[in-house]
Amino acid sequence: MGATFSLPIFSPEASAAFDKLPTELLLRMVRIVLRDDPLAVCRLLCSSRALQRLVHEDSEEAAELRAARSLLTQQRLHELREAAGLEGSVVPALVRSISRQLSFVKQPPAPTTTLDLSRGRVYLGVSMPLTWRVSGEARGRTVARFLRVSGALTSLALAGICDESAAAIAEAMKVNGVLRELHLDRDCTIGSFGAAAIAAALTINGALTDLRLASNCIGDAGATAIAEALRFNGALTDLRLASNHIGDAGAAAIAEALRFNGALAALNLGWNQVSDEGAAAIAEALKVNGALTDLDLSHNKIGVEGADELAEFLRGGRYRRGAWRANGALTMLNLAGNEFNGCVRGDSKNQVARGKLQAAAQFRGTSFKLELGPADHAWKYGF
Repeated sequence: MGATFSLPIFSPEASAAFDKLPTELLLRMVRIVLRDDPLAVCRLLCSSRALQRLVHEDSEEAAELRAARSLLTQQRLHELREAAGLEGSVVPALVRSISRQLSFVKQPPAPTTTLDLSRGRVYLGVSMPLTWRVSGEARGRTVARFLRVSGALTSLALAGICDESAAAIAEAMKVNGVLRELHLDRDCTIGSFGAAAIAAALTINGALTDLRLASNCIGDAGATAIAEALRFNGALTDLRLASNHIGDAGAAAIAEALRFNGALAALNLGWNQVSDEGAAAIAEALKVNGALTDLDLSHNKIGVEGADELAEFLRGGRYRRGAWRANGALTMLNLAGNEFNGCVRGDSKNQVARGKLQAAAQFRGTSFKLELGPADHAWKYGF
């Protein structure tokens, strides 16, 4: 029986060693490793620049490498769907067992670009809740194994993710360079620990553009961690943090990040606990931010003072080259359901605050949209 070759467990050192190999030696190594340990070389694809270049070339080794990754990705996808209760327990053959036949894989399985595991099976037209067969951190590890080998997935939506599973997913995000959308906003319980792990990944990941963490419990600590990441991240354009128990401290941290971030275009902080102090911090930051166009602060605790600060921002601007330019780039502001909207009879301060905002919105022109909701909305529903 011939000797076999196996790579050591995945590590940055192994990846760096591959990157230093001459092209001819690299091809020879890939040929050997694909025969004896294709799982390892597929894992190395996540971080080795040399292998990432090779996989796009027109060679026999590149074709087999693409086939191996495709087969392994399908296996990891099956494992993930099985863990989520959407597949049977029969797992496809391991890549290792068919590695010697990779040359005959003329048409690898079509890659999965969108994966929605935020809801379960559909019965009679009704989506049932997702029921995971594994719990806690195991969910995150299963998702992470798939993300590390997938070279095509651009959109992923998950339900039932907790702190530990979010941390495992965040580790995989550090080496995944293709995922564009990550939605963790359905029946999830991510707290400050998971948010901090995701924030750490955002400082490295340059591919993700849409992150949805609504309806979790990251609080001020989690919002502050994500805000720190926004200072360095230049890819994220849509961030949704609605219903996360974020108060003025978290809003102030995000406001400070907006002074430096030039990529984020949409920010949703609705249904939180932001009051006048947080609103004032955001209004001040928007004066120097030239990227944010859509801001949702609905259903918070913003009163007259916060509303006045936002109105002052909307009215402000400066003349540049003979033309008036309004502050910032904002074209949509949602303030419905806040405290200043509680216009009870005789409450002139709230009415004046609404009037200032409406006048400021008109001042910015017809392209600007301001959402205040009904005048008595906050009073009716107890805000």
